[in-house]
Amino acid sequence: MTNSRKASGAFSVTRAVIVAVIVLSAVVSFSQQAYAEWRWSATFEKTEANNTLLIARSWDDFHKGWLNYQKNGFRLHDFEVQSNSGKYSGVFKRGKGKELSRIRVSLETIMKDWKDWSKKGYRMQDFETWTENKKRYFGAIYLKGDGAHTLWVTSEWNKFHTEWAKFEKSGLRMHDFETWMDGGKQWYAGVFRAGQYPTGSNMGGTWKQFKKARDNFRKNGYRLIDLEILGSPEGQKYYGLFGKTGPDQRLRVVNSQTELLKARKDFKKTGYKIDDIEVTWFFGPPKLAAHSTLADTTCNFGDLDCNICASNVEAQFAQGMDQSWVKGSWDFDGDHRYKPSGMQPKNSFQAIGKHIQGFVRTNSDIYPYAGSHSHRDKGFMFFIHDEKWNRTSGNAKNHLYSMHKSKVAHPSGVAVLGDGLFVAELQNGKDYLRWFGINAAGDNQDHRHEIPGMRSAGGGLGLAKLSDGSSLLIVSHPGAGFRKGITKSQREDNNGQRHTRFYKLTPDAFRPSPDGVQLLGEQKHKMESKPDKPYAYSENLSVVTECGSGSIYTIHTTGDYGLEGKGYWRLSKLEGGLTNPHLVFKSMKEKNQHAEYCHHRSSATVHVNKRGKLEFLCSERAVIKKRKSGRFNFRRSIVR
Repeated sequence: MTNSRKASGAFSVTRAVIVAVIVLSAVVSFSQQAYAEWRWSATFEKTEANNTLLIARSWDDFHKGWLNYQKNGFRLHDFEVQSNSGKYSGVFKRGKGKELSRIRVSLETIMKDWKDWSKKGYRMQDFETWTENKKRYFGAIYLKGDGAHTLWVTSEWNKFHTEWAKFEKSGLRMHDFETWMDGGKQWYAGVFRAGQYPTGSNMGGTWKQFKKARDNFRKNGYRLIDLEILGSPEGQKYYGLFGKTGPDQRLRVVNSQTELLKARKDFKKTGYKIDDIEVTWFFGPPKLAAHSTLADTTCNFGDLDCNICASNVEAQFAQGMDQSWVKGSWDFDGDHRYKPSGMQPKNSFQAIGKHIQGFVRTNSDIYPYAGSHSHRDKGFMFFIHDEKWNRTSGNAKNHLYSMHKSKVAHPSGVAVLGDGLFVAELQNGKDYLRWFGINAAGDNQDHRHEIPGMRSAGGGLGLAKLSDGSSLLIVSHPGAGFRKGITKSQREDNNGQRHTRFYKLTPDAFRPSPDGVQLLGEQKHKMESKPDKPYAYSENLSVVTECGSGSIYTIHTTGDYGLEGKGYWRLSKLEGGLTNPHLVFKSMKEKNQHAEYCHHRSSATVHVNKRGKLEFLCSERAVIKKRKSGRFNFRRSIVR
């Protein structure tokens, strides 16, 4: 169904809009072997106002950000939800007066609110619908306003179109249009406000038809009022509302979240601010099974779902290991009950024989470090708060901020991807990948997904965002080993098979779909009774993406079995694509280890900082103190 309409003799197009189409989630399977991916469209308007954009991985994160924007005088004007992914996005503009909203409710509730709140002087600003766990939800935003208005919802296009024409004649203009499939029917909703400007539309056509209409409208001074896209395996349908009103706008198509944020930054310099967004599934022909393993290299430091890349990884690895390391530390109060678990360090840190399992630098300036620790009963994950934000070593005020109970006594080491801290927990025979939102470090969190075959990731785990938006999870298991081989038990430990497994998680590691966990392959490592170097052994694992090439590197770390001795860092490169992934050894570096300030066997990891430089980190093994306060030491090296 393609329908073009004009009003007041106008044949118009967009506001000169920037539509940013962003692929955020990756490839998923459909019955006809088509593929689908998320695409976002965003329009930007010429304005002096300070419009801004919030992208969040969950409703809780979005709601917190929303409340912060409200406190600073911003009002939500447009929001989008990615069905079945839990990701929320919104455009905020400065404004006065109260806003009302209703999110994640039924259509009946929306219709009732519209009647009730209209009587109180509110006008619907935005109407949205999406699905979560196969259930359809609706949401709406209301702002203070006056004048005639209406909301029209129906599953009959001809009826919708007829009423639309009547509304136009009565002086109403549609400023928001939504369409969705439910129960085998296509539904239509229009939000109308009073207006006298000329309008036009192009409804239900292909991208080519929409683009042609947009170009024609644009020549006649019209801008895009609203863009709606309905995705299906049969193809995308584009619905555009145009009007000869409002400020100038621009339109652009991009391929990643980072490109959207870059476009927003670039256009802000010329006075164009984000105005409207649209999120939809894009369906296309089958993708080849052998996607490139090339990682996403467009990530900006601080993006929610990826880590920044590093240039010339092999050279940086050599330089960082060879230069001098600097001291760092963080403090804790042994008697304090840390949120959200109420755990006390005087109990949790005093388990004899237990120690830090992983210690990492995060992508946050507020919570710059995090880690995991084993315990005789319940292990835990922890976050470190930097009180001065910009001082994260030496005499900086790094303090323990929160402690989160593990589901098991011995959690794995930890890994960072974007705003997520990931850990493996083998619970009741099931393998779980658990993650915490770093910027919500003090909140109760229990995000986890079963990853069959991952086990406890005793040799470490690491993640990277792939170029198609999905996540690559690399897991080594088991840990331990690398003993002197003097006794029978040591030789048996050394000879136990170690392997590295490669998983693709779709749409991504934060919310893999039930059929989105794909084991790509397993690499078995060569074992020795009396190993001279730990070519097959590890306790922690870091994953680094290389800028330009998009190559993926791993750094496995361990140390001599003891409180002192040598620590080992093994650099490998991922080869073989996604059809035959395997690690190719590149180099190994040694450093002295000491249990009281840098115990490589317990916790040694690599991070890529804001400048794209490798940052090497290792921590004190354990602190067993009965006095009220304590301190953990660490060492780090940052490539200059």
